Amino acid sequence: MKRKITLIAIIISLLTIGPAFSQIQSPWEGRILTTYGNSITAIGNGNQEAPYKMSKHTPWQILVADKMGFSKHYGRGVGGQRFTWNENTWWANEDGSYNNRPNGKNQQPENTSVHLGAFSSWDRITTMIPKESDLILIMGGTNDWGQPIGEMTFDVNNRTDKQWAESEYFTGDFDLNCFKGGVASTILKMQTWCPDAVIVLVTPLAGRGKTPGKNAIEEDKRNNMVTSQYAQAIKEVGFMMGIPIIDLFGRAGINNFNRSQFIKDTVHPYGIGEQNKGNEAIARVIIGELMRIMPQF
Repeated sequence: MKRKITLIAIIISLLTIGPAFSQIQSPWEGRILTTYGNSITAIGNGNQEAPYKMSKHTPWQILVADKMGFSKHYGRGVGGQRFTWNENTWWANEDGSYNNRPNGKNQQPENTSVHLGAFSSWDRITTMIPKESDLILIMGGTNDWGQPIGEMTFDVNNRTDKQWAESEYFTGDFDLNCFKGGVASTILKMQTWCPDAVIVLVTPLAGRGKTPGKNAIEEDKRNNMVTSQYAQAIKEVGFMMGIPIIDLFGRAGINNFNRSQFIKDTVHPYGIGEQNKGNEAIARVIIGELMRIMPQF
């Protein structure tokens, strides 16, 4: 009798299994997701709540938020920005979301404020990141291409980030003029600002190329540096800082020999025609990895 009941239960279970994504039992159900980064993050900028609006070219963050059951998503990308320190600026809406950035021709929109754009900027972090965030995904490195990788050198007297140095939390900073220092500083400040959030680093997307729509034989270089070196550096810093890593570079199935299917221009996973393979590849990796990363109790 028990065997018969078990067999019936198995059959019912098999009949109720739909497409793989629709049956995910997410540990993040009902939580709040914030994504922080550059223009690849800016693809899904803004404040969104479930149920999420889907389209032909749905951004990767919305695919993640929908499939993982997040109740809200805050997209906080600033195009052209990097971990390595710089003082380029952008304009924020009143809720801290991105509005635009100066290009030498446009004027500051009404009801916006001016902020620094570097990932490690205390000004940017405190402006952009809602404290209610349960999970903060930090994805960058694309625009650091060609910058010195350096080391995680901490100095109690480092005041490069003036707003951080003037804050009540200041105890020093990492070397912001190199990539590893910028990544470590971003983690330090993000943990300080949102101590109850889980912070996850995501390595940059592979497939950088010189010619839009074309495959390539090798990684594109700048100052004899390639994106894979920055992906490896992120993993090293994350390990030293005790931060979970999602290795998008090494897991998305994108490379120079098939980049034309995923990358529309030189680096961006925009939709191509009727296809949305770039966004879907990113979402697939992040969804899979988030199943093994648990929220705070």
